[in-house]
Amino acid sequence: AIALVFADTRSWHGLPNAMDVLSNLPFVFMGCWGLYWLNRIDRAHHEALAGFPLAPPASDPPDNTLDCAWLFFAGLIATAAGSAFYHLAPDAPRLAADRAGMAVAFAGLIGVAVCERVSQRAGWPAAWFVLTTGLLSAEIAQETGNVLPWALVQFGGMALVLTLALSRPMPGAVGLRLGWVIEKKKKKK
Repeated sequence: AIALVFADTRSWHGLPNAMDVLSNLPFVFMGCWGLYWLNRIDRAHHEALAGFPLAPPASDPPDNTLDCAWLFFAGLIATAAGSAFYHLAPDAPRLAADRAGMAVAFAGLIGVAVCERVSQRAGWPAAWFVLTTGLLSAEIAQETGNVLPWALVQFGGMALVLTLALSRPMPGAVGLRLGWVIEKKKKKK
């Protein structure tokens, strides 16, 4: 059985659990904003490469960081969609959809953090590992009711990002403030 405790169970213009559903809009806006800026970076990169095909611009972020950032911002949109879907008519399969969206965002965030603090080469495999284990743990929780794997992905991931936030960025990294991301995630939950 799943807990059906919400911050606000009131309807608004026929929308059930309206504030729980509508509270996902900032995730959609941030996800779209991030994808828009990543698209601009990609376009500028391709235009610069067209002019100098043998020498990529030195100011570009590394490719794996950008790939993980794409995954993170797409994950914010997936998180909003999954959470809104769940809160419209809460049940166990919809909760799995909610968690699946979060797994995409977690994967991107952890991938970026690993790219920034460990190595570019390790970031993309780390993102895929978290994405796979996150989706699997959401399914396990839905099928068996065992939320331990999901808790390990969610809280273990936050602990990893916090630990990486305490270390120095790699040379040539973008230099993201990972502690800021953890603080924003804690306020959401």
